[in-house]
Amino acid sequence: MVFYMNAMMNKELEGFNMDSPENFENIINNITLNDVQKMAKTLLEDNRSYEIIFKPKPE
Repeated sequence: MVFYMNAMMNKELEGFNMDSPENFENIINNITLNDVQKMAKTLLEDNRSYEIIFKPKPE
């Protein structure tokens, strides 16, 4: 239930559905260095450990 509430709230605030596959490429292509730095700072603020895996696009 919480997932759907967050999805509806994000759609209302951002003006588009972030979870929609049609928006994925646009979202990824518009991530800036500043966005990554802010996310890293937020994730690492509490000294927890995270594993993030990036998969290359199949050729």
